[in-house]
Amino acid sequence: MKPPESANFRQRFFKPIELSTWTLALLTLLLAWRLPLTEAEQQQMLLLLLGVALYAWLFFRWLVPRYGGRAWLDYLGMTANILIVARAQELLSPYEAHVDL
Repeated sequence: MKPPESANFRQRFFKPIELSTWTLALLTLLLAWRLPLTEAEQQQMLLLLLGVALYAWLFFRWLVPRYGGRAWLDYLGMTANILIVARAQELLSPYEAHVDL
C-alpha cells in the first residue's frame, strides 16, 4: 500500500529540519567546550545535547517514517523543539547568548 501524499511531503519537509537539528547540536557542543561553564553546567549541556540527539534520532528516523501523516506528530515535534530551545536559553543566558526558534 502506497503512503498518502501528505506523509511523503512531511518526510521531504522534515529532511532539512533534521539536518539543521544535527548541525545545531554539533555547533552547540563546540560552543559548550569554549564557554567558561562550570562542571555542573557542562554536564547539563551534555545531557541536553544527548537529549537532542535522542529526540532527533527517534523523531526523524523512527516516528516520521512510521506515522508521518498524523497531526499529533506535528504537535510532538513543536513541543519538543520549544522545550529544547527554552532549556538551551536558560543554560546560555548568563553568557548573553540568545537562542531563537
